[in-house]
Amino acid sequence: MIIIIFVPMIRLSRPGRIGFDLVFAFMLFSGAVATIRQNIFMYLVVGLTVLEFAADLIVEFNSSIGHLGWDMALRVSGLAILVVMTLRHTFRPGRVSVHRVMGG
Repeated sequence: MIIIIFVPMIRLSRPGRIGFDLVFAFMLFSGAVATIRQNIFMYLVVGLTVLEFAADLIVEFNSSIGHLGWDMALRVSGLAILVVMTLRHTFRPGRVSVHRVMGG
């Protein structure tokens, strides 16, 4: 909700943008640990999260390479893997409960 509503309304300072990137990285990391059961995919998302955060820091302190978009590509790929794994976890066979629906 913060990402969709509040961030576009304000201009973030450098510490605010770094904090925002850190929150996003923590969100990807915690989502990977919570939903991904296969170690290879969890390590992939954690690795992409670390690379994405490093890329955001590089672009933050050297904005001349920010136009290439590789930091955003890493962010989208990590989020896409996490979304697919969450959907697989939500729609797996078995009993559907309130907790499963709310978690998905």
